[in-house]
Amino acid sequence: MKAKKYLFAVALILIISTVIQAQKEKYLKKSDALYQKNSYSKAMKMLSKYKASLAKLGTPNNFLSGYYIREARIALAQGVITGFDNSINNAVSASKSAFGENSVVHAKTLLEVSALYNEYGNYRLSREFTARARKAFEASGEMTDPMKGQICLVEAEAKIGQGFYNDAIDLLKSFENYFAGRAVEKETF
Repeated sequence: MKAKKYLFAVALILIISTVIQAQKEKYLKKSDALYQKNSYSKAMKMLSKYKASLAKLGTPNNFLSGYYIREARIALAQGVITGFDNSINNAVSASKSAFGENSVVHAKTLLEVSALYNEYGNYRLSREFTARARKAFEASGEMTDPMKGQICLVEAEAKIGQGFYNDAIDLLKSFENYFAGRAVEKETF
C-alpha cells in the first residue's frame, strides 16, 4: 500500500514538473516570436513572465543565462542600453556557474555574447568573447566545422567593425571551402 502511494506521489511530481516546464517554454517561444515581429515591449513582458517562472528553480539553474541573453538582445533592439553590460555579465556568470567554464553550452553562450557585442558596436569586447568561446570549445573537444564557421563569422564581423578589413577577408578565405559547401540549395544525406 505504501509503495502505491509512493509511486503515485512520484508520478504526480513528474506530471507537475512537465507542465511547469511546458509553461516556461511557452513564455520563451512567445517572447522569441514577438521579438521576431519587432514587438519588443510585448516580448519583454513575456520574458519577465518567464523569469518569474524560473524563480521557483532557485539561483543556479540552466535557464538563467538564456534569459539574460534575451533580455540584453531585446533591450538593445529597443535602444535601451542602460543595463546592457549588466545583463551580459549576468548571462556569462549564470552560464559559468550552471554549466562550467569548459562546457559546450557555456561556449555557445560566450559566442552569443560576442555577437551581441557586435550589434552593440563594442568590437574589442566581441573579439575577447570570441577568443574565450574558441578556448572553451577546444577545451571541451567539441570544435566542429559548423562551430568554427560561426566563430569565423562573428570574429570577421568584429574585425570589420574595427577596420581590419584585410584580416577579416583572410579569415573568411580560410573557411571559403566550408561556406561554399554550405551554399548549395540541397544537401544529401
